[in-house]
Amino acid sequence: MGDFIGSWAARLIEWSNGTIDEQRARTLVTEIYEAAAERAVRLHEEEVALREAEREE
Repeated sequence: MGDFIGSWAARLIEWSNGTIDEQRARTLVTEIYEAAAERAVRLHEEEVALREAEREE
């Protein structure tokens, strides 16, 4: 995942015209990635619960 974080951090630094340093960019990318992963898991769990409820009906 290091390459993923580094690649997106570099893009973020470029888009910010250098106003964000590398450490902050890496932190932001990591936070965004983790939030997206948590959301994906939550949505999956909700979908599974919905399917289980439909089967029980």
